[in-house]
Amino acid sequence: MREFRLSKYNPESRNEHGEYLANEWTEYSDVGQLVSIEDYVTTESAYIYSLKSLLKENKIESLQVSELEDSSNQSSISNGQVIDIENIEDIFRSVLRANYWCKLESKEAFVHFGYDYYSYIGVPTASQTVLKEISSNGLYIEHFRSPYR
Repeated sequence: MREFRLSKYNPESRNEHGEYLANEWTEYSDVGQLVSIEDYVTTESAYIYSLKSLLKENKIESLQVSELEDSSNQSSISNGQVIDIENIEDIFRSVLRANYWCKLESKEAFVHFGYDYYSYIGVPTASQTVLKEISSNGLYIEHFRSPYR
């Protein structure tokens, strides 16, 4: 399995320890203060499109919800629920907006979300075509093992 970190953060702005040095918005609560809703939605949409592209390229049809954390009872999902990839956008969006948190996994793939607007994906393959498309949408994709595995 190939594992990646997907983010809006340019790797050139990291120090030798991998710490990101630029001061940028890092979460949905920054909308209206550090980022406009329009710019936020553009970035959020790029994340969702990119994650789905990698899953679709690998013919991943569904992922299962695990380790759901929903202290405010905002989710309409439950642990163990299998979600079809065609219907996964709302879950990606809700986790990116910190409404709740969960892992999404199958035997062949996973999608995890971390702090500061990082996401992690594991898939069997990743073509140069899809990787270039992700970059052209303003995101960065780096080989990186998910810290949630």
